[in-house]
Amino acid sequence: DTRAIIDAINGGELYRYITKPWDPDDLIDLLREAAVKHDAVVAQHEILNVLGAYLEDANQLANASEDGVVEPGFLSAFKDRTQKLSDYLESVNASASEAKSE
Repeated sequence: DTRAIIDAINGGELYRYITKPWDPDDLIDLLREAAVKHDAVVAQHEILNVLGAYLEDANQLANASEDGVVEPGFLSAFKDRTQKLSDYLESVNASASEAKSE
């Protein structure tokens, strides 16, 4: 059954199954949707990576504050990473808002 095959593909790792002949306008819309989804997945992975590193820094800072010892330059680096994470989240949120409005 063709419908079952299409449903299985659409539910898997492929973005969509397109039957021929396709409408050029529909194909363009589908490619735009796929690009937005791809960008969202990439952004999610990047946020997770940055957030993981940030949490490691936060743990190090918490431990250092208990000991009363903070390595020189650590606070500056932590502030920089905090700003980078904040900027990145702002950028992702702006992109998500643009994607929703299109």
